[in-house]
Amino acid sequence: MGVAVVWGAGSTAMLVRPAGAHTVWGAALGAAAGPALATGALRSCRRSFVRHDYPLIVTPQGVVPSGPLLWVAQAFDVALIGTLPALTAITAGGFAGIAVAVQAVVSIVVLTAFLTASATRRTRERLGRSARAAVTRAVTVVWRL
Repeated sequence: MGVAVVWGAGSTAMLVRPAGAHTVWGAALGAAAGPALATGALRSCRRSFVRHDYPLIVTPQGVVPSGPLLWVAQAFDVALIGTLPALTAITAGGFAGIAVAVQAVVSIVVLTAFLTASATRRTRERLGRSARAAVTRAVTVVWRL
């Protein structure tokens, strides 16, 4: 997450500098967007392999496989939702402390929701495995009787 914060701060400061905005506020806004960017990176790491068995999209220019398109779309959806306040502030221009505060809150909420959902899924999988193991043991015991 530290890399995402540093990268967000640096890139946003460089982005707002030509527009005449204060680079300090731009760096603060980018740093506040760092947890949302890290969440998008975590989601990108967990996506599955490209599925080439999905249906093809027929266009006048030719056929486009839908598997790689869906694979790419899985990466940036969470990051886009999490950085929406920063993108809105940069587009509107003239942002200050309130935009940084809103972005920080949204980033933390997105990161917390993503990690909570991940932990819940892992717990369910773990419980599912232990329940299957218990059923397998019970069937084995009954079978041996």
